[in-house]
Amino acid sequence: MEITRNGPAPIAEDGVKRISELYRIEAALRCLEPQVRLARRQRRSAPLVADIQACLLTFSVEVFAVAHWPQCRHALSDLMRT
Repeated sequence: MEITRNGPAPIAEDGVKRISELYRIEAALRCLEPQVRLARRQRRSAPLVADIQACLLTFSVEVFAVAHWPQCRHALSDLMRT
């Protein structure tokens, strides 16, 4: 997957690596009995999924802040006048 077409994209590269690790884990678990697969998935994949979620939440807050920066600046300038 080409994710650096327009230059370095460390957040995207990190996300692809994490998701690729989930696929590797799932491939290794595919042939196991359902109960064993679930136990190993919870042990191996659950921490990785939680980490991915934390990264996405952090990134989404950053994206939200950037997307709404003009409104933030406006609010700040308005507060400075009062």
